[in-house]
Amino acid sequence: MEETAQRQTSRWHPDGARRDVVAKRAARLFAERGYHGASLRDIAAASGIRSPTLYSHYPSKLSIFVEVVNRYFDVFLPRLREAADGEGNAAQRIGAMLATSVEVGVEWRDEFLATSNNWEWVRSTPELTVLIHRRDEAFRLWRSVLADGVADGSLRDVDPFQTLWIISSAITGMVDQRYVATAEENGAPPTGTLVDILLGGLATRDPR
Repeated sequence: MEETAQRQTSRWHPDGARRDVVAKRAARLFAERGYHGASLRDIAAASGIRSPTLYSHYPSKLSIFVEVVNRYFDVFLPRLREAADGEGNAAQRIGAMLATSVEVGVEWRDEFLATSNNWEWVRSTPELTVLIHRRDEAFRLWRSVLADGVADGSLRDVDPFQTLWIISSAITGMVDQRYVATAEENGAPPTGTLVDILLGGLATRDPR
């Protein structure tokens, strides 16, 4: 039976370069096939090593997944916090948080999608509580700035749970290339338009 994620990862310190390769290949497989659809044999083959060798780098598949998700959060959370604590009113800071979220998601697309595509399973897995806490840390930042916006008058008083649902869905759609409408649109996500629509709305101020 697999041990908790924290115990599995804390005692293993293998060669960094090979470990990095395994984590990157695993992230792609977890994103595309899901945690349960990617076997240790698949991860080893994608990493160019044999399955027994994989155990010298990670004790289990769960420990690989934990590292993949933590790599994303290790980059994302400090940058989201910086945007949340930045200059301007709360609406401007929400705009910066949106831009940061999409930017980090694109930079770490496989890790982001490995996280989001497997989140229902993560939520139901007691060994992965540490990952839920990291996601909750991000949500606390969003809720804090949303509350600041109501207080400073820069944002409407809208249900924060529903607002975060919309924000999270929009960010995921920007990062996940499956949601690109046409083949010609495979460039950078239109983050500026996302911010304009979420903060300013789609309707004109003076409809005819």
